[in-house]
Amino acid sequence: MKGFSRAASAVKIVTVIVLVAVFVLVFFVNYYVGARLMGDMVNRDFMSLFMGGKSLVLGLDPYDPSVWPDLRVSYGSSWNPETICLYPLWTLILFIPFSLLPFASAVSLWMTVCELGLVASIVLLLGAMRCQRDRWTIFPAFLGGMMFRPFIASFTSGQIAPVLLLIVAGALALYARGQSFWSGLLWGFLLLKPHLFFLFLVAAGLLFWTRRDWPALQGLAGSTLLLFAVSWLVSPGWLWRWMGVNTKTAVTVGTPTLWGLAFDLVGPDYWRAAGASMLVLVSLFSLVVVVRQHRDWRFGLGLAMGTSLLVIPYLWNYDHLPLLFPALLAFCRTKGSRLVRILLWLLVVFVIPWALFVVANLRGVDSLSGLVTVAMIVYLCGVRWSNRKRCL
Repeated sequence: MKGFSRAASAVKIVTVIVLVAVFVLVFFVNYYVGARLMGDMVNRDFMSLFMGGKSLVLGLDPYDPSVWPDLRVSYGSSWNPETICLYPLWTLILFIPFSLLPFASAVSLWMTVCELGLVASIVLLLGAMRCQRDRWTIFPAFLGGMMFRPFIASFTSGQIAPVLLLIVAGALALYARGQSFWSGLLWGFLLLKPHLFFLFLVAAGLLFWTRRDWPALQGLAGSTLLLFAVSWLVSPGWLWRWMGVNTKTAVTVGTPTLWGLAFDLVGPDYWRAAGASMLVLVSLFSLVVVVRQHRDWRFGLGLAMGTSLLVIPYLWNYDHLPLLFPALLAFCRTKGSRLVRILLWLLVVFVIPWALFVVANLRGVDSLSGLVTVAMIVYLCGVRWSNRKRCL
C-alpha cells in the first residue's frame, strides 16, 4: 500500500509540473506572438477590465464620468465609447491582480487563462455529461469548441466569457459528484456578468428548491452575499452609481437576442410588444420544464442556459460561449450513427454561427445571430425528444 501511495503521489507531482510547464509555455507564446496579433488589446474590451482593476488600486471611482474616460486615455486607449465602467465592482476586484502587472504581461496572462480555460471547461463538461471518452467524442468536442465563433470573438477582444464557461463547467462537475454546496457557491460567481444569467440563476434556484437540495441553495446564496459584501466594503454605494449606466439598452435592436430577432421579424412599430410576449413565453417554458424535469437536472440547466442567453435585452456574440454547455450535452446524448452525430454537432457549433457571421457582415448588424441560441435550444430539445421516442 505504501508503494502504491508513493506512486500515486509521484504521478500527481509530475502532472502538476507538466501543467505548470504548459501554462508557462503558452504564456510566453502569447507574450511574444499572440498579444501582438491582437494589437496588444489597448483598444479592446480587455482594457476596460484592466483599467477597472487599476482604478481600484489607484483609489479612483470607475463609475465617475469625470474619471473613467481620462483614465483610459492616460494608458494609451484611443477607443473610448464609455462614460463609466460597464462592469460591476466585484468583477473589477477580480482583475486587481492583472492590473498590478505591466499591460503587455496582463494581456498575455489573460489570453493564457482563456485558452487553457476553454480546454479545462470541455474536459469538465464531458465528465459532468458522463460522455463516452473516445476519439469520436473528444476530438470533435475540442475541435468544435475551439472553432466556435463566440470563443474566437471573446478571445480576440479580451472578454471574460471563457471564465464564465469555466465557472459553468466547474459547477456542473461538482454537482455531478454530489458536491452540492460547492456547486451552488460556484454558480453564484456567474454574477461576474450578471445580466447574462438572471433567468438561469432563477431556474437553478428553482431546480435546487424542487430537488430539496438545501446545500446547493445555501451555496448559491452564500456566494451572492459574499460578492455584495466584499464589493460594498471596497466602495459603499457603488451599486447605485453603476446602475446609472444606460448605454447597454441603446443597441438592443441590433444585438443577437430575442429582442433583436423581434425587431427583424415585426419591424420598428411592434418589436417591443413582440419581444415582451416572447420573453414571457420563453421564460415560463424554461422554468416549467426545469421543475417538471428536475430529475434530469443536466437537461433542465442546459435548457435554462439557452433561454437565459436568448431573452436578455443585451449581449454580443462572445457572450454566447456558455452555449457550449447545452451543445455538448446534446452531442453526448445523440444516439445513432457516429458520422451523423459529429456532422450535427459541427453544424450547430461551426456552420450556423459562421454562416450568420457572413450574413452579419453583409447586413451590417448581427441580430440574426440570435438564431444560434435558438439552434442550440432546438438541438438539445430535439435530441431529448428523439431519445425518448426510441425508448417507447
